[in-house]
Amino acid sequence: MIRIRMAVAGALLLAACSKSPEDATATYALGGQPGGMTLKVAANGDARIDMTGNSLIRREGVDYLVGKDSQGTIVAKLDDLGQVIGTAMKEAGVKPPAPPQQIQYELVKTGNETIANLPGDLWKLRAKGGKPAPGGDLDAVISTDPAYAQMGKALQLQTRMMTIGMREAGQKQSEMDARVDELMGKGLVLRMGQGLTLDKVEKTKFDADTFKLPAAALSREALQARFKAERERMMQAQKAAPQGGQMPAPPAPAPSAAPKGK
Repeated sequence: MIRIRMAVAGALLLAACSKSPEDATATYALGGQPGGMTLKVAANGDARIDMTGNSLIRREGVDYLVGKDSQGTIVAKLDDLGQVIGTAMKEAGVKPPAPPQQIQYELVKTGNETIANLPGDLWKLRAKGGKPAPGGDLDAVISTDPAYAQMGKALQLQTRMMTIGMREAGQKQSEMDARVDELMGKGLVLRMGQGLTLDKVEKTKFDADTFKLPAAALSREALQARFKAERERMMQAQKAAPQGGQMPAPPAPAPSAAPKGK
């Protein structure tokens, strides 16, 4: 009975000392641009990443992309978007490139670094055996503070967006991408190379509209039709462009990934 009471008391003490999840906003410099990306995470797990005019939203456990095309705002579930992109690539005859000779990578913790007043572990992603890695080594600073664990998981929305279409098309994950996923899974990224650097983290009280979708998500069929219409519009624009002229830039359907090099 005494042991049971001690165990209960210990559990209550741990619960009292632990930091419960709170609404918070992390602001990042992206490619040297202050405030280029914001990450908002609610205590209930809802999340939002805003960058380059697009948003990734996690709402009630479902991931969405909110962006724009020539027809206006577009809202799509990431799972459906991956299917549509993968199908389009297959129909266009785009085949996954033959896997190159795989370089084996390793993650090595080399010290500590403080970013925006938050201490973190300094990691280096490098090729094993001293072999030169394409693009060079990658260094990153990761906070393992449990108070920011939920924010770290939410930030992985970005890497999921960048790989979902290729995976649906049959391309296997590279060794380096696998190690980057492992690195980001360690906690909240404070710095990733020189491309992504935390400016600040603030406690925030979100209102009901913060994670609200601006429109209903398109069905997979409607998304496929929208994707096809956009592709045909761009092909017509290419045919109409003067020889030697520049193609109009296509609408960005998703945020670009943080650079993986130095």
